Amino acid sequence: MIDDTRRFVYTDFGSWASPTLTVECEDGEVVTLLNARYTVEQLREHMPHEDTHIKNNHFQDDRPIQELEAEADAEPSVSAKIEEYAKKGIHFDISEDATAEDLEEAVRVIRIVRAQGG
Repeated sequence: MIDDTRRFVYTDFGSWASPTLTVECEDGEVVTLLNARYTVEQLREHMPHEDTHIKNNHFQDDRPIQELEAEADAEPSVSAKIEEYAKKGIHFDISEDATAEDLEEAVRVIRIVRAQGG
């Protein structure tokens, strides 16, 4: 389930392998790691992918990882969602110098709008 209790950790992965990674801890807490090597825009674009892993409970799914990743990749990008929301009069302004907290707030707002049927 995607909710406001998910924790975000902004850290350097030590490589460019992935912009984000979401894990489920032993206690059930879901943590999304944000690779500091990527820009806020790149991280923001990748969040729907991570949300799909959570929404579809991929952590408990026994299918091959390639199948789970393909399913998560099918989620529309944040840019596409922002454009869709803009048509409804909801606007986001996240600049390149935005902080991880700005990104987290944008994701929270998108979830609220989605929960309200947007």
